[in-house]
Amino acid sequence: MNNILKALSLIGFLFAVVALAPNNQEFNGLIISWQEEASSSGILQIRTRETFGWSEWMAVKRDEDHDEHDEITSTSEEIFDTLINTNKSSAFEYRVIGNGITNIHIDPIYNNAPGKRRFFAATNGPRGIPIISRQEWGADETLTFKNGEIDENNGNHNELSDSNERELFGKDDEEIERIEYTDREGRTYRWPLQYAKDIKFIVVHHTASAKDLDKPKNAIQNILYYHAVRRGWGDIGYNYLIDTEGNIYEGRKGGVGVIGGHARPVNKASVGIALLGNFEDGQISPRALDSLLILSRKLAKDHNIKLNKNIRYNGKTYEGLHGHGDNSATACPGYNIKEQLEEIRDTITYQNRSNNPLFTSRYDFRDQNRDRIIVAKAGEEKEFTIKLKNTGASAWDNKTYLMTTNSGEDRSIPRILATLAEERVESGQIGIFKGTIPQNLVSGLRLAKTRLVANGNENEIVAKEISVPIFVEGVHASYEVVRRSDPPKILQPGEKARAWIELKNTSNFTWKRAGKNKVQIGTTQDRDRKSPLFEGDRRIARLRQSSVGPGEIGRFYFYLTAPSTPGRYVEHFAPVIEGVTWMPDAGLHFDVTIEGEEKPIRVLIRDFDSSRVMISSEEKTRLYEGKKRITTIRENAQITIRKTRGKYAVKVRGTVYELQEPPRIISIPAKAGNSGILRVNNYENRPAWNPNLNDNLFEGTLEIRTLKNGKLSVINELPLERYLTGLAEVSNGDHKEKIRTIIILARSYARYHLENNSKFPNEPYDLDNDPNSTQKYLGYGLTKRSPNITQAVQDTRGMIVTYHGDPVLTPYFSQSDGRTRSAEEVWGWKDRPYLQSVNDSHCGATQLLGHGVGLSGCGATALAKQGKSAEDIIKYYYKGVEIEPR
Repeated sequence: MNNILKALSLIGFLFAVVALAPNNQEFNGLIISWQEEASSSGILQIRTRETFGWSEWMAVKRDEDHDEHDEITSTSEEIFDTLINTNKSSAFEYRVIGNGITNIHIDPIYNNAPGKRRFFAATNGPRGIPIISRQEWGADETLTFKNGEIDENNGNHNELSDSNERELFGKDDEEIERIEYTDREGRTYRWPLQYAKDIKFIVVHHTASAKDLDKPKNAIQNILYYHAVRRGWGDIGYNYLIDTEGNIYEGRKGGVGVIGGHARPVNKASVGIALLGNFEDGQISPRALDSLLILSRKLAKDHNIKLNKNIRYNGKTYEGLHGHGDNSATACPGYNIKEQLEEIRDTITYQNRSNNPLFTSRYDFRDQNRDRIIVAKAGEEKEFTIKLKNTGASAWDNKTYLMTTNSGEDRSIPRILATLAEERVESGQIGIFKGTIPQNLVSGLRLAKTRLVANGNENEIVAKEISVPIFVEGVHASYEVVRRSDPPKILQPGEKARAWIELKNTSNFTWKRAGKNKVQIGTTQDRDRKSPLFEGDRRIARLRQSSVGPGEIGRFYFYLTAPSTPGRYVEHFAPVIEGVTWMPDAGLHFDVTIEGEEKPIRVLIRDFDSSRVMISSEEKTRLYEGKKRITTIRENAQITIRKTRGKYAVKVRGTVYELQEPPRIISIPAKAGNSGILRVNNYENRPAWNPNLNDNLFEGTLEIRTLKNGKLSVINELPLERYLTGLAEVSNGDHKEKIRTIIILARSYARYHLENNSKFPNEPYDLDNDPNSTQKYLGYGLTKRSPNITQAVQDTRGMIVTYHGDPVLTPYFSQSDGRTRSAEEVWGWKDRPYLQSVNDSHCGATQLLGHGVGLSGCGATALAKQGKSAEDIIKYYYKGVEIEPR
């Protein structure tokens, strides 16, 4: 084992790609260890590069099968490890989402031993059951002996400590019949073979890995290496393993009665059976279930295990057949196996039951195929037959049927399960009963408990019960994300928004909008949590189409209502089949920030120069004195404002209003949601490239007041996001990512001064429209002719640059001479560690245009053309910053 990746102290959200082996040597498993803080919110994910590309991301979770070999002392930081079986892969990529996961250590496994392919009834398993031996699946037996050929990098795992050996292998243990320390050739076992005096339990596990299931021998070889070497046990911990095709494999060497290491509380009195796969979300295959029943039935009979009986052991009570999670704190063997254990116990108990004597009762029978399982595909009807031998003294007519006694508990099972097909079945003859299992998406094993109703007379119900196992094959519930339209990143309290996502149905059934098993989208992390963004609803999106077949694309609509409490809300979600199962969690989420009441920005139109202000609007306007409304003004009426005798004289259609406080003019839009536009008729601001344009249009409010210089001035008051759409700091024709970059920086600049009142601290405005002083603001005229700038504002809504969580000043300039300058170098600022000098040779400029601190416009253009995102560009020029909504 080589090419180990060590990643020390990795925190946050990151990616790392590792090309393994210089000769493209392929691996089929990864052993992953990591350190995790007790309060960690981090998620570790991994994927591998397979033959046809990268796999889906897989969540990495700690190994669930810990026994007394592997007790971990609880600390503030715990070290975890796990085995991930993979398809053949040449590289892996991992990522950490969140904080608290560090010291990641990944070892690839190169197990490709083919093993032999013949099957036989091995002497080291229950008689009469075909078991694939360790030799056949390619077990590396050198791993099980002391001084074997084991990777030197893992030498510290090779031997158990003396104290552990005495504890585990002591001869005075009353539960151990015998111990073998060496094999016939005198080689010493790293884990001596202990044999139990009494087997009381069967414990069911899953391996929790859904990869490499088409190559089960490789998967089992990986488990052997992981248990024997990495965990230091000296062998595989399970007694038997079952693959998805139903093949049964020998696990722990030593044969019948050998003690495994799979469930600490009951190891010395149990047999451990591991199902290959992850059954927390996945479903067991019919063949694997059949083999589990056959193997468990034989073990129960050989060891006289009472499967349904509660057995007292070491002060605790367990059922004869139970899951790993019933004796230890673990999710193993997964939700979908745990939910079926009762039916599995009942089925085996029925199959092992003795028959009654023949022909002693009037109505009696003998089940001719007690080993049957009726298998139905998800969403399809299934016809079946049951053969019963008439062992009573009387004949059955064609009114005879099988009636279920538990149909009230499970409505998917018909009350009349099957009816007799023949006209008459005499005593001693075999009758065939025919029935149909209705369509059902609820997968798994259920047991129809039935009784014979002779000749249709429910007074002649045979007391003996027939158990009929019915297995509905697992729903393959999956999807691919096609497109999505997220809600705005910033919302105001009470604001409503719509979003949608398109998903391709890659399941094996049709999605329905309505009905018992309709497909919706629900909240996750935690599942079924009430969402504050959707007025407390757990189902947050509905399917638009009435049905979406496999391969088709469905659209789900979300309708959000912003909560009243400001803050950041991250809502995770995934599709769910109601009453059946959740689809895989692909990490889908919305990230929305709810703002408090936003403080508007006030911008001085510095180049306005007149003793009067003339304003009009194509819509109705209102005149205010401070917060007091004076009058409503009709469309297109000119408003003229002067300062006379210490008062503001506002003339409207021959009427003059004299005001003590500065007048405020607000346009009233004709349609809700539109912006009111005001025109300053005597303000000239025509661009040189087109003198036909005049940028004298403004959104929001115009406030007219005299400043310290005594001149009448115009202040435009409007929301910050609308202010940004009127900025001419970047051209509408620039690269999309450069526009986004400049908008984020401009917002950060404005937000910093707005919150700190730092640019014009003793003035009644926050910024002005002079690019030499603050930022170049042209108003609504630029908004109208610059849709790309407006789109960039919408795309980045609320996003600002922060350093250690605080908003920062983000200067930028035109171009550099090959490098930017630090703030200390140009302005003597020593408290701006993010404003460092960086290489800026991207656009090839040799002349410095501007102050040189922060972002270079020329360099930003070059980086955008290279495919860098706005976030990439900003983090290049401003060191150690983050971009987050505010």
